[in-house]
Amino acid sequence: KINGIEKKELLTQLEATNQSVYQRVRGMVVLFEDFHSLSDEEVQLMVSDINLDQLAVALVSVDQPLYQHFYTNLTESAQGMLQQYLDLKKGNITSKEIQDAQESILKQAKSLATQGKIELHGNKQKNEQREEGE
Repeated sequence: KINGIEKKELLTQLEATNQSVYQRVRGMVVLFEDFHSLSDEEVQLMVSDINLDQLAVALVSVDQPLYQHFYTNLTESAQGMLQQYLDLKKGNITSKEIQDAQESILKQAKSLATQGKIELHGNKQKNEQREEGE
C-alpha cells in the first residue's frame, strides 16, 4: 500500500509523461488535499465522526486554505480543542503519524462517499465521465 506522499509523487510523474492516462488515474485516486472540494456541509458531516486528536495530526502539514476549511466547520469548542492539541503537540508529530491520520480520515470519507453522504474528488470525476459518455 502506498501512502499519500507516494501517491502525489506518482501522479506528478504521470502527469508530466502521459496526460490522458493521468486524467483517468487521477479520477480514481483521492488525496487528502481533495477535501478542498467538499462543501461546508460535507466537511461538517465528516468531522462529526472524526476524533479531534486525529484530525489535528492530519492537519499539521496541510496548506492554510485546507486547514481553514476544516477549522471553520468545527464547533467553537472543537476549534479550541484542536488549537490546544496543536499548540501542545505540533513539534512532536512525525510524518508517519501525519500520513496515518490522513489515511484514516480518507478511509472514513470514502465510507461516507460510498453511502452517498459526501462526494469526493474521484467520485465527481467518475460521474462527470459517465455523463459525458451518455
